[in-house]
Amino acid sequence: MCRIPSICTRCRLRAVKGRVDIDKEIEKANTKRDKASQTVLKQRKIVENVREAASKAVVELEEQKLRDAEAEVNALQEGIEQFRMLKLEG
Repeated sequence: MCRIPSICTRCRLRAVKGRVDIDKEIEKANTKRDKASQTVLKQRKIVENVREAASKAVVELEEQKLRDAEAEVNALQEGIEQFRMLKLEG
């Protein structure tokens, strides 16, 4: 166990384990991840469409939006995995 629970995600999850419904949190995170995945797909299409017709600044902006959306999907997936590990530990 981590000696600095304010930093360690696993320790923070243990601290809330008795206060939250883990299955419900996993379900909510799955829903958010699915929506974020749809955003990624839409943003990829936008990036493909603007590459040829838009200015470099617009392309960079749309690519940044895509990276942000992908990062959100990854963060949600990591959260889901942490909740699953916490559930298995219980």
